[in-house]
Amino acid sequence: MPAESFEDIAKINPPGFTGIWNGDVWKTIVYLRAARKDLNVFVLDCDFGLGIITKEPPENILKYSADEVHNLSYDDLSKNRKTMLDLKEVTFLQKFLNAQTAKTRIN
Repeated sequence: MPAESFEDIAKINPPGFTGIWNGDVWKTIVYLRAARKDLNVFVLDCDFGLGIITKEPPENILKYSADEVHNLSYDDLSKNRKTMLDLKEVTFLQKFLNAQTAKTRIN
């Protein structure tokens, strides 16, 4: 069972735990990338990750059911972080914003 609070994770004290804990919010990104065909969702690889969500068709879709997402472990994320989160380098942000601005001007 996943830890539901900082106190829980501190008691579990998994290998590599440094006192920083973000819970399983990453599963929201995976779920949205799997379930929402009307949202483009990706994460910038900075700090603890910055999720970006826009109302447009996604670049690619994950194939997970809601139950499968719920049952994913942090180990699953560690093994497949780039794909699950559609992780992008920070430099991608400027290109993305330029493209969004161009789309707005056209519409």
